[in-house]
Amino acid sequence: MPKPKSNSIVSVILAAGKGTRMSMPHLHKVCYQIGGRPVIVRSIEALNRCGVSSHCVVIGELMEQVVKASSQAEAQVFYAYQPEQHGTGHATRCATNTLKAMGYAGDVLLMPGDKVIDEAVIERLIDTYRESHPGVIHPTCCGRRGHPPLLSARYRTGLLDAGNDDNLRSFLER
Repeated sequence: MPKPKSNSIVSVILAAGKGTRMSMPHLHKVCYQIGGRPVIVRSIEALNRCGVSSHCVVIGELMEQVVKASSQAEAQVFYAYQPEQHGTGHATRCATNTLKAMGYAGDVLLMPGDKVIDEAVIERLIDTYRESHPGVIHPTCCGRRGHPPLLSARYRTGLLDAGNDDNLRSFLER
């Protein structure tokens, strides 16, 4: 697997959860079809069009389905394994460890695996991030933070040091 470019942004797609709210335990939530294509494929392809060309998919529950579905995307996709699901913070740490092992030291766009974010939102987020260089940037609506957050490389060490009880929201609100 080629190493992502150091000046690039890598997406971390959170797709390890059980998806219990979806009420279809045999099908992973990122594999649901929209217009005949899995949600995760649509998300990866949207990210590619926005200039994010490397994607770390966090897998766990029903991982075979997720790997099969995500491999349909024409993109550089690699995987981080989350053996036990302890929330989004833990999933992000699993991905961060994988990226560190690959030698990647750049910025990370955290994507929910079961949502397709409008490309205009992603493009504006990346443009704003590159112009202002904040530690973390989120899209907002009606004064509330939304998905996806984009994290500077300098936040990854703190994320690795965070305890397993920390969820992603509590880490980002520090």
